[in-house]
Amino acid sequence: MNLFDFWGLMFGGTTKDSYDKKNGEQKLWPSILLIVLAVSGIFILHLLLSVLWK
Repeated sequence: MNLFDFWGLMFGGTTKDSYDKKNGEQKLWPSILLIVLAVSGIFILHLLLSVLWK
C-alpha cells in the first residue's frame, strides 16, 4: 500500500478498488494513525500549557 492510497482512504476514499483488494490490512492503519496523532497532540498541548503557566 502506498501513501496516496492511504490518504485517499483517510480523506474521501478515492482509491476504493485498492481498498477492497487489501481490506484487512488497511482497516488497521487509520486507527493506528489516529491514536498516534491523538497522543502526540495531547503531549504538545501539555508542553504548551506548561510553558504558558510558568
